[in-house]
Amino acid sequence: MPLPSRKNRGYSLIELLVVLAIVGILAIVSVFMLGDRRGNAVRGVMDELEGVVLAAQRNAMATGTDVTLETSAGTWVAGTWSLDGRQTDPLNPPARLGSSSEIFISHFNQGQRDHMHAGVVGADDYATALGSASALASVPPCDVEPFHSALANNLYTGAVQKITISGLTKRFNTGFCIVVAGLRGGAVGASGPVGVIVVPANMANVFKFYKREGETQWKRL
Repeated sequence: MPLPSRKNRGYSLIELLVVLAIVGILAIVSVFMLGDRRGNAVRGVMDELEGVVLAAQRNAMATGTDVTLETSAGTWVAGTWSLDGRQTDPLNPPARLGSSSEIFISHFNQGQRDHMHAGVVGADDYATALGSASALASVPPCDVEPFHSALANNLYTGAVQKITISGLTKRFNTGFCIVVAGLRGGAVGASGPVGVIVVPANMANVFKFYKREGETQWKRL
């Protein structure tokens, strides 16, 4: 009697187990990648902001003239918040030299992926994102000056903010911080991922700190 064809006898137990194992692995990988989407976005936005800050510092170093970092008075969700670190045109102040592509601008309203899942926020949203974690100001080395004063000067306030970088010393004349938190539907969730860029006054260093979603520990990036 001839054996039944493969079409008639279906799949073996081993084949079903292999398929289930592959599906399980793909599900785990997908959950891992999607679960940290906001965390990855926070770090991505922080890198963009750091790039603008360091480019402004390099402009001050290269030209020997003061360069002003300036924020707009807009909001993240409206896509109207920006950070401009281009050199001021000495022949036509306050105009800036360079392309508009050198400005950091929120692209939340344009559906840019990282900007949809993370955004620059103010003090209230920072407190929400912290959840049960300690504020960065209580964590070394940020628990002493000049970090304390820098953390008290959040550049996202809904108003124009200006920070001068000395062309003589290459240092930031005023300390400041920029807070980036994870977003869901444009809102900050409790205990979400949050990162802080800290630039102390009279220093030439830019520091980055990050707290993962659901965790309470800060780490320096």
